[in-house]
Amino acid sequence: MSQSWKKLDLGGDGLQTINLQFNRLQKKLSSAIIYWCFFPLGLHQIYLRQYRKATLYLLLSSITIAFLYFPLLDWRIAAGVLGVLSLWDLVNLPNDVTHFNKALKIELYLQKGKQMPADFRGRYTDDSEDNLKNYMSEKEQERAGHQPVTNKQSRSKQHIMSFAEQEALLKEMQTRKKKNQDN
Repeated sequence: MSQSWKKLDLGGDGLQTINLQFNRLQKKLSSAIIYWCFFPLGLHQIYLRQYRKATLYLLLSSITIAFLYFPLLDWRIAAGVLGVLSLWDLVNLPNDVTHFNKALKIELYLQKGKQMPADFRGRYTDDSEDNLKNYMSEKEQERAGHQPVTNKQSRSKQHIMSFAEQEALLKEMQTRKKKNQDN
């Protein structure tokens, strides 16, 4: 399948725009591993925007180099700490990339100020009251244990009621039941 859809931006504030942003900003494990090859510089941590860890790598690298030129302590201790830290990061790199991508997705989906379009109404239809009356008249003709009564008009519509219509129907049925109990 062609990947050209990733470059197609229809604009707006919808799910497609958020997914395009996510595809542009997400981090890939292969890139993180390539950056890990330069672990003394902490490039893989900079790639994952973990600047404190990147600073730690630079600090340990500079301490190792300083111990090479100024033999205050054995340089192998600092190099060993740096090596263990880098191997630990290599093992945890897939989890770090996944964690970054999940946090990015949450950040993109929960952006402040983003709302549904003003005219968005879900599965809202203007003729829901008529559908409710038709549905109620059909249900009143049914008897328990028998097949539902269908007429040509209800078959031709083949309308599936939305959640809002079902809620309205339940409320209407409840108010009718209360009125019948009061009478």
